[in-house]
Parts: sequence; C-alpha cells; structure tokens
Amino acid sequence: MDPESKAPEQPQPKPTLRQRIVNLWRNVAARFSRFWTDLRPGPEARGGAAWGSILAAFVGALIAGRYMNTGFGLWIDFLFCLAVGALLILISAGLVPLLLTILRKLPRLVSGVIFGSVLVIALTFMPVGIGVGPIACLFAGILGATIATFFSAGFSQAAAKKKVITIGLFVLSLAATIGEVVFLAYDGSMEGLVKVQLKSPPPEPLCAPNPGEPGPFKTRVVYYGTKGVNPRRPEYNAPTVPTPTVDASKFFKDFKGWKRNLRKTYWGYDMDKLPLNATVWLPDGPGPFPVALIVHGNHGVAEFSDPGYRYLGELLASRGFFLATVDENFLNSGLFHDPPKQQAVRGWMLLEHLKLRRRRRSSINWSTIRTMPPSASTITSRSDRSWRLRPPTASTNRPGSGV
Repeated sequence: MDPESKAPEQPQPKPTLRQRIVNLWRNVAARFSRFWTDLRPGPEARGGAAWGSILAAFVGALIAGRYMNTGFGLWIDFLFCLAVGALLILISAGLVPLLLTILRKLPRLVSGVIFGSVLVIALTFMPVGIGVGPIACLFAGILGATIATFFSAGFSQAAAKKKVITIGLFVLSLAATIGEVVFLAYDGSMEGLVKVQLKSPPPEPLCAPNPGEPGPFKTRVVYYGTKGVNPRRPEYNAPTVPTPTVDASKFFKDFKGWKRNLRKTYWGYDMDKLPLNATVWLPDGPGPFPVALIVHGNHGVAEFSDPGYRYLGELLASRGFFLATVDENFLNSGLFHDPPKQQAVRGWMLLEHLKLRRRRRSSINWSTIRTMPPSASTITSRSDRSWRLRPPTASTNRPGSGV
C-alpha cells in the first residue's frame, strides 16, 4: 500500500436544525453589526435628541400655562408651569440614570432628560397625554438628533447610507412634528357625529308662539353686591345696591392651612365674609313679577360664567320675570385649593340671597340708581314668590327700608 496515499475523507455530518438556526442568527447579527457601525449616531446626536425633547417640553409647559388660568395672571401661570416642568426634568434626569445604572443599556443622562420631557408633555395633555407625550418627544428627539448630526464635523465623511437615512429621518420627524402641532391646534368638527334617522314622519309643527322671541317688556339691568370686598369682580365692588357679607366659616372648619390662605389671597376675603353678589334683569312694568335665581356651575375659579346668562336674563325679563344670576365663583375649584362641602354652601348662599328682602320689610328705592331711567320704580315685596315694581313713596323711603 502506498504510504503517501491518503484515506478517503469522511463525509461531514449535516448540521442539525438548531445549528442552522444559530448560524443564521450569527450571520444576521454580523451583518447588522457592520450596518450599525456605519449608521450609529455619534455623541452629537444624543445631545441633539436631549435638546429637542427639552424644546418640546418647553412648548408644552407654555401651552399648559396659557390654559391653566389660575387668575393670578398669565406670567405667573407661565412661570409656574415652566418651574414644574424644569423640576420634573431634573428629577427624571437624576432618577432615570440611577435606574439605568442597574440596567446599563442606554445613555443614562440623556435618557433621564428625554423621560422627563415625556412626563411634562403627558401631564400637559392629560388624559390623552399618556400617548401624546412619548410620541411627541420621540419625533422631537429624532429631529434634534438629525439636526445635531448635520452640524457635526464628521457628517461630511460619513457613509452614504448614513447620510440618506439621516436625511430621511429628518424629513419624517419634521413632518410628524408639524402634523402634531396642527392636530393639537385643531378644534375638531361635529360634522357626522350625530345622525338622526326618522323611522316615522315628523310631528306637525306647533301653532304656538316661539318661546325664544323677546316678550313685551323693556328690560333693565342692575348689580347688587358687597362694597369694597370684590377686587376680582369690579362690577360688584361698586354695586348699584349694596349688600352685607355672610359668614360661612362653620361650613369650612376642615379647610385650613396654605390652601385656605391661597384662596384668601386670591379673592381678598375669607370664608367668614362671603359677598352677596348678583346681576339682576328687571322688566319695565307695574308687576308683580315672579322671581328667578340662577347659579352657575363648578368651573375653574378664574373663569367667571355668571355673565353668560345675560341672554337668558334679557329674555325672561322681557317676558315678565325678575331674574338674578348669582355670583358664587368664590366657591369654585381652584389650583390645589378646592374648598370642601362647597355644594351645601351653594344652596345656603341662595337662601341668603332670598333673605335680603325679608330682612327689610319695605322696598329698595331705585330712583337714585344711575343705570335706570328718571322714572325709575321701586321693588317691593308682595309675597314669597314675587316682587312688585311701584313708584317710590314716603312710606317706602323711611330708614331701614329696602330689600
């Protein structure tokens, strides 16, 4: 046997399915690693992403301040929201790096800044902010990262595919950011939301007067309120008819501390000196006229809605009603200082308004009120349900008279 002759090679066993999957994964990972080496953003992109997120959070804080309306002024609202936003980002920038130190996966400081920016946007647009915040900061971060990459020194020498992808991401993130701004600024549309399908023919129209048309009476408007205690409501601070204050402090025994002090600072008075304010629309006629009191809802403390009943006051007064829209805005919700048990106080305040005419048996002399014509009449009580307008007489002008 020739010593130089070699034994025939043994055939290699076929790789198992598991080995083929492992080899395929290693090949894909190696190709992706080479691709990512050319594409991987540099440190300038991280800084750009952080500044893009901070800019988005800054705009979100300004929007929140614009619509917060605490009543202390627009600049106070802006500064408050900016301070809260900066505090959230600082806390996040410290907390997230601490968590990522354990995970050791992402850039710690940049991740903290981005997470804080997401939190600011989410709180600004609650409840949809949970989805809006991450999306807004994602596109803002990509936009900032691509802009920073453009201005980096090594971008001109970068691989062509990195330039193409960077430009594509810039265009995509810019379009998405503009789309978000347009979407959030759009008021929406009611078209198509309500569709009425009549299965039967509509009823015949009523042969009756339109209740929305003005009545036969001319109308007058006057204000009554507590003098000198309404810095937020100047129309009641110098009323045509002065009224006393009422003590509601027994309702608010648990309302203490900085929350009560903040509300007192805003309104200029405490719960023991609540004013009796109202705007009254009067029919110009002999009467007697039924009395109607209207009180607004529990909206924001700085958003006075009682003037919004003007249309109803003018309409009902022209139809023979004595209508008063009562001011109870000082019981409404405020920033961190909502008064407890305010619903019970609302009803109690209406009773105090009704007591105004019971405390004084005679009528108010309206003849000296400048907002009324020279032939002004007087309001006098005839029953618990109506006030009667009549010319002033000597008997109605004695000391102590008036509603």
